[in-house]
Amino acid sequence: MLAMCFLVCAVGSGCNPRELPVFKKVAQEIDEAGTRAAEEAIKKDPKLQMVNEVCSAIPLPADAKFIRKGDLDDQKITIGVYYSSRTPYQDLASAWNEYFTSAGWRLLGRDESERRKILVYENDAYEVNIQYGGMGEPTVFSFGCTLKKH
Repeated sequence: MLAMCFLVCAVGSGCNPRELPVFKKVAQEIDEAGTRAAEEAIKKDPKLQMVNEVCSAIPLPADAKFIRKGDLDDQKITIGVYYSSRTPYQDLASAWNEYFTSAGWRLLGRDESERRKILVYENDAYEVNIQYGGMGEPTVFSFGCTLKKH
């Protein structure tokens, strides 16, 4: 029955399965626990603190809603931060491009397929991978911030 509910939601309405009541509370608890763990790791690691500052400085739309922080990696100094917003992609992409290029960052890559959009910026020390899109409304976007040299 649960599988059928998920299928109807995903196919029939394009909704975000995380917003279904049966999944929402569990997803929220997982997000909160992951964010707490990431914040603890950031407090203990000066390199993660630098990467966190990069991610925290990226402009957000006025309606951005924080979802979670995490995606720490043992091999790279990386942080992922996730938000949701109803702001159209073109408005966000324009603001992000202005922010990064005015600060001397280079656009390393762009993929603007129908379902998911990806922008990758870099400077000498960092790389930021921005992903926008997915199922449902509001749209989820994320910043993946990485220290390139460590």
